[in-house]
Amino acid sequence: MKRLLTLIFLLLSTLLFSQNKTEIENLEEKIASLSGKEKYEALCDLSRLYYRSQPQKTYNLALEVLNYANKNDEPGLKEKAYVRMGIGVYLAGKTDSAIYYSRKALGFNPETRDAEEKEFAMNLLSLAYDQKGVFDKSIEYGEKVLELRRERHDTTGVAAVLGNLATIYMNTGQYEKCAACIDESISIYEAQKDTIGVAGRLLTMVQLMNRSGSDENEKATIQRALGLINKVDYPFMKADILSTMATYFISAREFDSAFFYERMALDYYEKVRHQHSIALSYGNLARIEEGRGNNVNARHFFRKEMEIFEKLNLEPQLNIVRINLGLNYLQNNLPDSAEVLLFAGYHSAKKIKQAQIIQHASKYLSILFKQKQLFEEALHYHEIYAHYQDSLAGVSSKSALAELETKYETAQKQRAIEKLENEKKIQESRERTIMAISGSSTLILLLLVAGIWQKRRKDKVISRQKELVYQKEKALNQAQLEKQKLKEEELEQSLLYKSKQLNTHALHMMQKNTMLQDIQSDIKELSKAAAIDDKPRYKQIQRQIAQSLRADNDWDVFRLYFEEVNDHFFEKLDAINEELTTHDHRLCALIKLNMNSKEMASVLNLAPNSIKSARYRLKKKLNLAQDADLESFIREL
Repeated sequence: MKRLLTLIFLLLSTLLFSQNKTEIENLEEKIASLSGKEKYEALCDLSRLYYRSQPQKTYNLALEVLNYANKNDEPGLKEKAYVRMGIGVYLAGKTDSAIYYSRKALGFNPETRDAEEKEFAMNLLSLAYDQKGVFDKSIEYGEKVLELRRERHDTTGVAAVLGNLATIYMNTGQYEKCAACIDESISIYEAQKDTIGVAGRLLTMVQLMNRSGSDENEKATIQRALGLINKVDYPFMKADILSTMATYFISAREFDSAFFYERMALDYYEKVRHQHSIALSYGNLARIEEGRGNNVNARHFFRKEMEIFEKLNLEPQLNIVRINLGLNYLQNNLPDSAEVLLFAGYHSAKKIKQAQIIQHASKYLSILFKQKQLFEEALHYHEIYAHYQDSLAGVSSKSALAELETKYETAQKQRAIEKLENEKKIQESRERTIMAISGSSTLILLLLVAGIWQKRRKDKVISRQKELVYQKEKALNQAQLEKQKLKEEELEQSLLYKSKQLNTHALHMMQKNTMLQDIQSDIKELSKAAAIDDKPRYKQIQRQIAQSLRADNDWDVFRLYFEEVNDHFFEKLDAINEELTTHDHRLCALIKLNMNSKEMASVLNLAPNSIKSARYRLKKKLNLAQDADLESFIREL
């Protein structure tokens, strides 16, 4: 899916162009004859041309522009350079650096800042925060860009940012908003007869179908996108659509059809010379060959994918391929080759803090050493895997039930006030009726009039008493309403603080264990060169560090914070079945957070089928009937 996100970024950003080798060569020839500010303005344009095929060159050229702008105090050039540097590092997978450079671009004087560059920097921040999983900031910046473009009636720009927001809303589970963004952007592109834009949004729609589980029309939607892109000369998107079709057939386990479409996609990627996409296409072909049982061919494609990522110097993607190829070797009884690749991926991931890769690598290293009967090493890497599995699961929820209860009570008080107002109006209407009747009485019926007058006096006394009661009840209800609102605000602040405690503690656990693991690794290396008399001391220190890594204190605190947000959640589970495991608790927590199967598989790093099996076993442990709704049961705890 990373390739699809990159495509969306290229299609929907305001700097979308279809560059080729001739454009780059022409601009490079022009730059050779320029000097001063004109030369560096042109270098900025050249940097933009390279962002699709060579992100590192985009960054290097922008850095050259920035150095010139700093020496000559050119704020406009500085702003453009920071934006281009942000693009380069974003496409290279360095989202933290992309955020840094985008914020630098936004830091210029608003009076001199280029409006379009500002919008682009904010759009880049939205995409970068989306990749980091900071969805509130991602949506905030995306919606700001949408508002600015609507204000200046930039319909093309509106369609572009709607595409970005659709992806972000999809990542946060806001599927209705995602669908609305897709529909509006498609309407704009259709009105503009922008075939490429419509095809791009159809691919986003396919993603939405996969995430929401409504994939009945997935194949037809991909075929519609392919039919549209066949009408225009845009080989890059055609390749992505063909690759998406291949992914559909992989999920359907129709590997021959998947191979056919992925090979066609690879041919188009090679025509446009987009090395990153070529590498990913080789990765898909490798997985297809694994599905067909052709492991020799699969390893061939994995190695070709590795070669390209090594040339592009994309370490995060290279680590993913190392783990995939290492797992292939492990599954096919080639432990020595598997060990080399798994260790390479593990140590590289530690340097760049690639948590999920560390988790996968440590898991497979544990299995490898267990097969070799090196049980101490197997236990060591299993503990690292368990630590990262717990850390990446996380907890980030609020008590929706408490919030609904306070809002319900507030609404009840409001309805009580409205009821009193209606009763007052009815009483006033009755009094007017009595006055009308008494006014129409004749002088002859004096006794009757006197009786009516006496009754009116009593009614007025009663009415005044009712008015006093009404005012007191209204004041009381108003005070209770204000108190309830304060209680609701205090509850929200408390939940926010507890959620921050959870995040802070999770970060502390990860930092502490990472530091201990690094120390343990250093001590292990030192012990190899130490004197024989000193070796027992080194081993004692290693055992103490290992004991600290296995300690459950951090998890106990983490569990305590979770139950402060979800009161007695784990106690209720254990009351049903006290034999539930830690993994069962985590699965229940994810269901409590309303995650679907695909999202749970992503968080736990398991296959969707494994999630299905785990849910089935969990339902049995919770003594639920086969047709019972597991999600409803857990959400009611």
